[in-house]
Amino acid sequence: MIARHMDMELRATYNRPDILVVAGGVIPPNHYQVLKDAGCFDVYGPGTEIPVAAKGIITELMER
Repeated sequence: MIARHMDMELRATYNRPDILVVAGGVIPPNHYQVLKDAGCFDVYGPGTEIPVAAKGIITELMER
């Protein structure tokens, strides 16, 4: 959660809502919504296939 806080704080400090914040790794599932509510685009937990994560991220970037 420390990295999440720092990312969100930097986005707010520099007024950069265009920065896409993505979380991944060993994150408890009950933290996913907390991260999303704080502005994280998506959370990719253990076992997420890279093509699945890449497709989600690229799709979001193309829509911006």
